Amino acid sequence: MLKKAEVFAFETRPGDPFPNSQYFELGDYKIHYRVDPAEGKQIAKAFLLHGFACNTQFFQEMVDILTKQGITCVRADLPDFGFSTREYKGIRHIAQKDIFATMLNDLDEDGSGWLLFGHSMGGSVSMQMALDEVDKQAAEKKINALILYAPLLMRDLRPAQRKMMMDGPVGKFLDWGLPYFTPYDGLWKFIGYLMTFDKDYVKDMSPHLYCDALQVEHIGSGAAYMTAVATRPDLKDLAKLTLPTQVIFGLKDVFVMPPVALKIWRSMPKQADKTYWVNAAHCFLQNQADRTFAETKKFLQKNGLI
Repeated sequence: MLKKAEVFAFETRPGDPFPNSQYFELGDYKIHYRVDPAEGKQIAKAFLLHGFACNTQFFQEMVDILTKQGITCVRADLPDFGFSTREYKGIRHIAQKDIFATMLNDLDEDGSGWLLFGHSMGGSVSMQMALDEVDKQAAEKKINALILYAPLLMRDLRPAQRKMMMDGPVGKFLDWGLPYFTPYDGLWKFIGYLMTFDKDYVKDMSPHLYCDALQVEHIGSGAAYMTAVATRPDLKDLAKLTLPTQVIFGLKDVFVMPPVALKIWRSMPKQADKTYWVNAAHCFLQNQADRTFAETKKFLQKNGLI
């Protein structure tokens, strides 16, 4: 007999579900985020956006390193994932890029701006945020550098496809079906392996890294809604970026395949720092966190940002 996890609601209040959990409210949205202060003197601030179906725990290895280096980290859950608001029919929609641009502005208490990190789908959102700052005055800009790890472009759906995702059975089916997948640790270990192709890392990886937040109610409806309304940056516009930009891809990535990675690679602005690792998969920043930070540290130092 199949196991079924119990879906649950969560209290959108500080300290839930993590001791450093906070919620940023904008319109109908409550965006879950966590602040990890720099150890010792702060030299920079980082804002980190995860990818599809992930949550703030995804960045734990990188956050541990960044904070030890004096970089305060703010990691946020995308709408519909982690412990942020689930979008579904009736919500007054706000684009992800606009939600997080507002957060960058409102949380920048010292006015020093941010190092914007985006992984996978979070990379797509981050690129749009950076493009929106191109025509702003210097004093209005909040992004000091753009760091992209395996950025993934969302697909622009046709109107009929959007209607099916928003009004059709997709969301309801996912709401019903996902609880039958989350109880199986072996499944999440396998997904972790596809993300890293690293048996040693997956052996010690907790399946709760992924599955806990996928048991939050309305996860299916929210994911379907998000897929319907998601936008992607126009690659032709990326050449307009003038800020320091870094992008790293992995050849073993089964989510951002080489043809897509090459298309993004070629679209990067001329000043971009571009790296392609042969022995890295989609989530290399988890199992190769030290290597990832070492590459990013060189980039940040070269641009006088740390």
